[in-house]
Parts: sequence; C-alpha cells; structure tokens
Amino acid sequence: MNAIDRYERLQKKYLGLAKRRNLSPCTLRNYESVTDNLKDFLKRRAEQGIIGEEYVTYDDIEAWTDEMMENGSKPSTVKQKLVTIGSCAVHVIAHRGNIPHSGLQIGSRQTQGSD
Repeated sequence: MNAIDRYERLQKKYLGLAKRRNLSPCTLRNYESVTDNLKDFLKRRAEQGIIGEEYVTYDDIEAWTDEMMENGSKPSTVKQKLVTIGSCAVHVIAHRGNIPHSGLQIGSRQTQGSD
C-alpha cells in the first residue's frame, strides 16, 4: 500500500468518525475539504516523484503548509487546516478499528535510516 492509499484510508475513517459524532453539515464539509486539499497536494507530489513510497511524512505536511502560505493563505487558515489534519490522525489512532498501526504514521518525521 502506498502513501496516497494509506492517506485515503485514514481520510475515509476520519470522515466516517466525524459523521458519527453528529457534527454540523458545515463542519463535515470543512473537514472533507481540508482532507481533500491535502490529498490533492499529495497526489501532485506523487506525480513529481517527491512523496514517500509508504507514508505521508512530516516533510510532506511541511511542504503543504509552505504551499498554502505561498499561495496567500492567512496563517490562521493554515493553522486551522493543520489542526484538522492533526485531529484526523488523533481520531483514527483513538478509534483504530481495522486500520493497522503501521498505517498511522501521517505527520511523523521520517528520516533515512530510521526504523
């Protein structure tokens, strides 16, 4: 399973958990929009060959943040999107279900030679 597939699996799980929490339709649309925005960014990186093969890494998230800032997003908007993505990872970890632990490395810094 590649990084994009893992992310899409996390995203689906997160949005399912959010729906079960009876959040407002506006909040659900926002969560979906933010997670789709990151997914689109990751797909562009994959097409360029600059995304990790297995996991979304800290460097991927940092590059997404940089791109948002370069495109004129306000720091508060970027922060809120990062909070949403962080929430995605936390909720999936807390409600892991059938997602294996190894698929939960979104946002962790990956370095060469680390296990």
